[in-house]
Amino acid sequence: MKEHHFDSVQAFYKELNVTKKENQDYESACVEYEKTYGEEAVNTRSVRERIQQKEQIVKDKELGRENPAKQKR
Repeated sequence: MKEHHFDSVQAFYKELNVTKKENQDYESACVEYEKTYGEEAVNTRSVRERIQQKEQIVKDKELGRENPAKQKR
């Protein structure tokens, strides 16, 4: 067991049990989150999608606006 940084089999199982408990806590928190937020969590857009949408809005506005120098002529 030394090659895996554990002093003994008992130390390995102790760490394994701690890890299992942490995983169970995490899964419970996920279930609780899903109960609380449900569909809201599923329908969220990614940051990238929101940035792309904002960039498209800016591009559309810029295309719709004429150059002020051309308007004076």
